[in-house]
Amino acid sequence: MDQAQLSQFCELLKGLMSPNNEVRKPAEQQYQNTKAQNPDQVTQALLAVVTSQGDLTLRQQASILLRQNMRVLREKDFVWPKLSEQTKQAVKSSLLSLIASEGNKNMRHKICDCIGELGGYLCADNSNNQWPELLPTLLQMIASSEAAPKESGLRILVDLIPAVGSMLMQNSSNDVVVAVLLKGSMEHSDIQVKVQAVKVICSIVESLPTRHWKPVQPLCPMVLSTVQSLCTGTMDDEVNDCLESLIGVADEEPAYFRPYLAELCRTGFGIAQAKDAIEDGPRQLAFEMITSLAEKKAKMCMKVPNFITDAVKTCLIFMLEIDGDGDDTEAWCKRFADQDDDEDVTNYEVGEENIDRFAQALGAEKTLPVVFQAVAEFVRIGTWKHKVAAIMTLSQVAEVVEEETQMDEIVKLLLQHMGDQHPRVRYAALHAMGQTATDCTPYVQEAWSQEVLTALEKAMDDPIPRVASHACAAFVNYAEDVEQEALIPHVKTLMEKLYRKLQMDQPRQIREQAITAIAVIAGVSESHFVSYYSHIMPLLKQTVQQASSKEERTLRGKAFECLSLLGLAVGKEVFANDAVEAMQAIVSMLREPEKHFEDDDPLKGFVLESLQRISKTLGPDFGQFLPALLPLILNQFSLTAAEVDDANEEQDMTMIMLAEGKCVGLKTSAIEDLASALQTISCFVENCGPAVYNPYVKDTALKLRPLLDFQFDDEVKSLAVNVWSELISCARKANDTATVKDLLNSFIESMLKAMSQEDELELLEAESRGIANCIKNAGPGTLSEQTVSHIVEVCFNLLKESFNRRADATAEEESGECDEDEVDEIRNIKEMDECVRIAITEIGGALMREHKQLFVSTGGLQKSIELVQKLIDTRCMAQDRCLALYIACDFLECLGADSVQAWGIFMEPMIAAITDNNPSLRQAAAYGANVACNIPQFGDIAATAAAMQLYRAMQRPDARNKDNIAAHENAVAALGNVCEKFEQRLGNDAGNYWAAWIKNLPLKQDEDEGKKTHTQLVRLVKEQRPGVLGANNGNLGAIVHVLALVYKKDYSNALIDRAICEILAGLGEATIGGLQGSLNEKSKKGVMRILNDAKSM
Repeated sequence: MDQAQLSQFCELLKGLMSPNNEVRKPAEQQYQNTKAQNPDQVTQALLAVVTSQGDLTLRQQASILLRQNMRVLREKDFVWPKLSEQTKQAVKSSLLSLIASEGNKNMRHKICDCIGELGGYLCADNSNNQWPELLPTLLQMIASSEAAPKESGLRILVDLIPAVGSMLMQNSSNDVVVAVLLKGSMEHSDIQVKVQAVKVICSIVESLPTRHWKPVQPLCPMVLSTVQSLCTGTMDDEVNDCLESLIGVADEEPAYFRPYLAELCRTGFGIAQAKDAIEDGPRQLAFEMITSLAEKKAKMCMKVPNFITDAVKTCLIFMLEIDGDGDDTEAWCKRFADQDDDEDVTNYEVGEENIDRFAQALGAEKTLPVVFQAVAEFVRIGTWKHKVAAIMTLSQVAEVVEEETQMDEIVKLLLQHMGDQHPRVRYAALHAMGQTATDCTPYVQEAWSQEVLTALEKAMDDPIPRVASHACAAFVNYAEDVEQEALIPHVKTLMEKLYRKLQMDQPRQIREQAITAIAVIAGVSESHFVSYYSHIMPLLKQTVQQASSKEERTLRGKAFECLSLLGLAVGKEVFANDAVEAMQAIVSMLREPEKHFEDDDPLKGFVLESLQRISKTLGPDFGQFLPALLPLILNQFSLTAAEVDDANEEQDMTMIMLAEGKCVGLKTSAIEDLASALQTISCFVENCGPAVYNPYVKDTALKLRPLLDFQFDDEVKSLAVNVWSELISCARKANDTATVKDLLNSFIESMLKAMSQEDELELLEAESRGIANCIKNAGPGTLSEQTVSHIVEVCFNLLKESFNRRADATAEEESGECDEDEVDEIRNIKEMDECVRIAITEIGGALMREHKQLFVSTGGLQKSIELVQKLIDTRCMAQDRCLALYIACDFLECLGADSVQAWGIFMEPMIAAITDNNPSLRQAAAYGANVACNIPQFGDIAATAAAMQLYRAMQRPDARNKDNIAAHENAVAALGNVCEKFEQRLGNDAGNYWAAWIKNLPLKQDEDEGKKTHTQLVRLVKEQRPGVLGANNGNLGAIVHVLALVYKKDYSNALIDRAICEILAGLGEATIGGLQGSLNEKSKKGVMRILNDAKSM
């Protein structure tokens, strides 16, 4: 390239850097066109500028462009494969020559970036290293005693390690050489050399197998010493780089720190706690390093003396830095939370977040005593900052609190501080009350409803608007799970307060919270809210119409949310006309999304959730809106991934690497909107019913099909699988057999292929359950023998692979090479694989149910029987016996009397397992006994033994513990069924069994099972079954107590509620009055509510 051409190219570079758009835009176009037409010419020109001794700014710009053109992940810029061999050689030799001679530090760093980018591409393939001179040159530079080449060599190596690290350390002698070179670099006097050496060490540990990083593990103390010395100076960028590298190690390979853990913790906590000596950035990063390590290696960390104490102490130190060293309270009171400056993460926020992370990682048993002691001390000190820190600490750990006495102490403290003289303390107490209500539901609502609701009512009148608004927010969290009878006495007062806050002259933030609070009251009050409907709905519609600015989008969204919840509360007849207006507004918005929504816009989520509720309220009548609405929702299923140039620079994006090496991504907010859209379609299918929705099934499936292979988010794929099964059910109920077969067979073909290649256990489980649900929903006659045979073959292959994975994991676990945290991780993976096996066997159960003859003829039944026989042996591990029982339950449920021939294999072990010490085994066995009651032969063979076992299982003193409640409730349900079906066979024990059954009701854990059992109870009571009522109606008081607890709960339904009203109304006041001794205060209130409701039936 002659001087004239070079000068011309320099002018082009100046144009690219121009702040003037009219100059820069044409220059960019010319540059891209020239690069596309003649990449050799552009590369040679850039190289000429970089290697010249001219303008430093132009040289730096040329080096940046050269690096971009060498970046393989920037497909639009990557030109290396298009270059001639002569140009390629010139680039490689010139860069290596220049790095040795460049005197300007910044320019040298940019040349290092170019070499690192290109070297990562050329040297990645060990068998075809296209730049063999590079690594020897770098090692020679690192071996130099001079700082500049040493630092440059290390800087390049940081970028190269992920790509060429294994090649660099392909034998043990190289490992030692590199370790010696790095040790020499760590001992060098130049701090920049040390910094780059730290980054190289961290890159080796993050990227390479243990055998390669073991030689650099002894350098850990030198790394920590370097970081500590950097913190005392002014080199913030360097210390931040080092700490970020150490965080990467803590995330990816925390075992590296094991021999030096105490020193690491001492360094990390020391930096984090040095409030007045070290800048906030390094302090936050040091704390993040320790927190990440605790999340990865909890048991390892807890072996460090005082680790939990230091962790909690550091969190509280950070939280005390609220407002820095000042007091912003006066200004704080004049603004709302969404007006706070949140550009930078504050130390207070770091401390608040980390106390939660430590509690989750280290567990309640170890963490809470330290937390409660620290909280008590802070409350005793008594400044507003200490109180806020103490209260918010309780808020953060509430999720791990399990002891009711601890919940009581937290609520007492919060109630005390909700009336504190300082507004920041009152605000914190309200916030913590809301969080505790969410984390400790339902106990906090059941035990403290009157005290808390009264305090929240009072707090809504706080003189500081921000605090009063937050009282509404706390009320929302608390009242969502409050019993209706507890809330009703407060509704009039609450609605008067909230109605005033809803007026248009109130601040937007107060109106937002008031709207949501009213929505909760409506949801809990249900029909009792009707009298307020006509006063509130006009204000909501006015808000929907007028709240159109960007700042008011949340307000508008909450107005939609509230009106849809009001519709659910008052019913279709009252809501119908207003629903039409709401739907017109929603359809108008969805037709012009660019006008009404932005990225990350909360309004879209509110709108979709409102659609779900409106469809539930209107039922099939919602179908009138589908022609206009459905295409707008389905269009949201079509997302196009964008190519990502630099994954590190992207925010709010979920990315995947394609097979060809290209990185693509989708906005996380777009994925969240997609999930909401899928949930919305699911609601439409369910609520509109088959007669209304079936005409749209094929169009929905067409749009849905690509999401069955969605790679960006497991939840979206699982939702898509679920919706597909619902479409099949819809088509079947509409007698559209052709569509059912088409949807089922295309789905199975796709899923079986995906499952055979699936590495993610959670997805494998979801795909298996998806196939099972689709087979069940499609019904009989929808699969060919060939397809069933293929399904059986794939399922048993997958089971074999799962058992093999478990064997490998067990061998690793027992090898003695894993620490406690690694053992826990292995066990967690094994538990996930156990869920996979259960899900796979559900496919067999679905085939048994819907395609029994084909399942038998293809060998599926025989293979299943053989598997049960193999796994049910008491010498097998509990998980295998459990799996055998699940399959046996399918035999009982799907084959009915045809399963009796196999009872000799599993019935006796199943009955014995009802009282096993393993709760999962007890649950499966009890469920099996329940199902077996539908088979007459069970009465002759095992009913008496089953009843005795079930009764014994229910007597366990720990039956209602968290880990045992599911097994217990299955036993209760089963005993009721045995008693009803085979009462005569139980002889004199029947009375005791009936009484025990009633005593252990209601069933709350499994709502569906609860509804079945409570339906059974009201039916038997209405039939006046003597055994249920007991001698001289001796069980009647207990029955009324149970009915009062069941009424209008999640484990009841409209038919059960109506039957309860009829039963209690039929008993008469005198009889009920005589039963008062059998009722507690809660059930007495429930009885009064039932009798009042019965009068209006």
